[in-house]
Amino acid sequence: MVRQANLHLISKMRSDAALYPAIEAEHSGSGAKPKYGKKIDVRKMDAKYPKETSIEDNLRTAIYQGYIYNKEFAFALNVVVILTDFSVLDLKSYYRGRRYASEIINMLPQKPDAILLADIFQQNARLGAIHPVFQPSASP
Repeated sequence: MVRQANLHLISKMRSDAALYPAIEAEHSGSGAKPKYGKKIDVRKMDAKYPKETSIEDNLRTAIYQGYIYNKEFAFALNVVVILTDFSVLDLKSYYRGRRYASEIINMLPQKPDAILLADIFQQNARLGAIHPVFQPSASP
């Protein structure tokens, strides 16, 4: 799913990760210029970060992107925040279910027809989903 969004190097941060925008205001005063702005709440992203919002099968996905600081890194990170109604657990469940179905079907002496095979994959992939609406695009 992430590769379909043309993203390549991926690292999941915790939803409560300490992310800060760069200070954009002029520094007035003595001492070092502050580097960090007010901590970002990823559930309430600033209007300057949205990239794309879509609704498909009652599933709203909002993608935000920006160069944002974390105090553990000396430089700004290119952070992409994806907010939806599904979770990483749904992704894990989906692909684990597809894997189990694939392993079982490979043990069968005769493979089912393509339509039945697609139904088996979809039904099995949704078994452990928290949000059963979620269905990423099919990939082998």
